[in-house]
Amino acid sequence: MRLIGFSSGVLYHKIQPVSMQAIRFFHSLGCNTIELACVLKERLALFYDLYRAFRLNLYECYSLHAPCDHTYCDNEETRAILAQLQIFQKLFKFKYLVFHPHTLKDPAVLEDYSLPIAIENMDKLKPAGQTVADLEKIFAVLDCQFVLDVNHAFTNDPSHRLAQELLNAFGNRLCGVHLSGFVDFHEPLHVTKQDQLIEIIKPLDVPVIIESMCADQAQAKAEFEYIKRKLSS
Repeated sequence: MRLIGFSSGVLYHKIQPVSMQAIRFFHSLGCNTIELACVLKERLALFYDLYRAFRLNLYECYSLHAPCDHTYCDNEETRAILAQLQIFQKLFKFKYLVFHPHTLKDPAVLEDYSLPIAIENMDKLKPAGQTVADLEKIFAVLDCQFVLDVNHAFTNDPSHRLAQELLNAFGNRLCGVHLSGFVDFHEPLHVTKQDQLIEIIKPLDVPVIIESMCADQAQAKAEFEYIKRKLSS
């Protein structure tokens, strides 16, 4: 069965992304995977209250989006963050922890920890991390996994060639995909009807994490049902 779920941050204005409420809500939609959105350092402390949620075995697969409001280098703060992530990995056994490549000033520091690291391609607004050449620089230092973000690839190249180039180059590292529509940010695909973005990931046998920002729980349900239907058609 295909693994389909949400980033827990798509309803951040309604539900705390790192919480039992988020874990239970997305499970209630029928999701069998979830990516916990710890994109802010301040959310790290919230993981200590989640052990009970993981013991419920609600999902077949968990992943985590590591903080992206931090520049990772060989210093005390970085090592404190990575040490916390190491604890969470031991407790929760995430399939991968995804990082933004432009935040990895010294990617080698991550090698000191037993973490299933993944990096994702970036959107056009980031200073780096968009192209095959950009990501090859990271992979030359850090032997890690890859998450394809089709929204980010589309912002750089609406022809979809970039997305295919990334898959051709790093398909052997692929561990997941991030999926959402694009008009200005991460719009729901059931609104934008950009079905080609879904077609790109149809052949890929990895967890699909929906990053469409939703106005409320009802829109999240509509988005999940739309994407699930399109992926199976």
